[in-house]
Amino acid sequence: MLNPDISSKISLSFLDKSKTHFDDNFTKSWINGGDSFFNFIYTYNVPGTYYVKLIASDSIFNTLTGNMDYCIDSTGLQKIIVQRVPKVDFEIPEKICKGESFIVKSLADSLYTQHIYEIKNLDTLITQNRKQPYNILKDGIFKFIYTPEYTIAPPFKKCFDTAIKFITIDPITARFTVDQIEPPYYNFLNNSLDGVRYKWDFGDYVSNDNFSEEFSPTHNYKNHKGTFLVCLVAFNSMDCPDTACAPLENWFEPRIFIPNVFTPGGTDTTNNRFDIDCFGELSYDLKIYNRWGELVFLSNIDGMGNTDINNWDGTKFNNGNECPSGEYYVVFYYQLNGYEKMEYKGTATLIRETK
Repeated sequence: MLNPDISSKISLSFLDKSKTHFDDNFTKSWINGGDSFFNFIYTYNVPGTYYVKLIASDSIFNTLTGNMDYCIDSTGLQKIIVQRVPKVDFEIPEKICKGESFIVKSLADSLYTQHIYEIKNLDTLITQNRKQPYNILKDGIFKFIYTPEYTIAPPFKKCFDTAIKFITIDPITARFTVDQIEPPYYNFLNNSLDGVRYKWDFGDYVSNDNFSEEFSPTHNYKNHKGTFLVCLVAFNSMDCPDTACAPLENWFEPRIFIPNVFTPGGTDTTNNRFDIDCFGELSYDLKIYNRWGELVFLSNIDGMGNTDINNWDGTKFNNGNECPSGEYYVVFYYQLNGYEKMEYKGTATLIRETK
């Protein structure tokens, strides 16, 4: 018995179950299938209705008449319906960014009513929509196996097919650390993976240079105090982005103190030099004159304490030749971080202990 309902492009085995005790004159033939003495396999490439019949014949010599007698027998016609396989195909992008929504679009025959996509080692998507949004939150190469379903009335059977495609999610990971050089300067160390270009936002929106596209930039927060949200957006070769953010605190406060008296060579070892206390200066230009307008000291570096040669020790250009007690004129140009350039003009009194 033959299955009357099969799919196109399928091969069937035809099995000969005839019985005979005849001699070598015995022959058989298949109608609408092929010619073979016994069993054979036939492939149907075109949908349609086919009828198969087996005809067997034999001959024997009749010794009474001196003639050959022929015997013929055949099966009845058996119907085979070869159904068409509905087209199966679908469309997805070849490459996409991680987390980016894309459309899984069925290009299959309209006969299909349910669309089943197996995303290998990840997920199974089942939908009745021919266009279905989807996204993948991991990077890698993913295999989509599409096997749609449909319904068909008896006595016909379903003919299944499958389509396979791949999608690539290129990796990108944004990450960074912060290195505080000296307040209010901060160096941002880029540790991103698979990036080719970068965008920085330092969260310092009152600054004129809040953004950068350098790999590992430095930013000066000046006298802007508070907590800032620093964000890095890294892009891979497909221009897919990934973002990393971290809070940063800056409480830097520049300051300056200009003394008006000092006592060099005295027993008071805490006030032996004229020491301007600066913190956060960008520029420093100090000149000191005596009452006759003669320059006795100058420096472009902020000194630290009583032993620093960049602070005036009360001698002419710190050469050991003592300047007398009295008032001296201070001309000081400076700029503190976050502020405009400033000018100070005043006096400083040099007092020497009586020996």
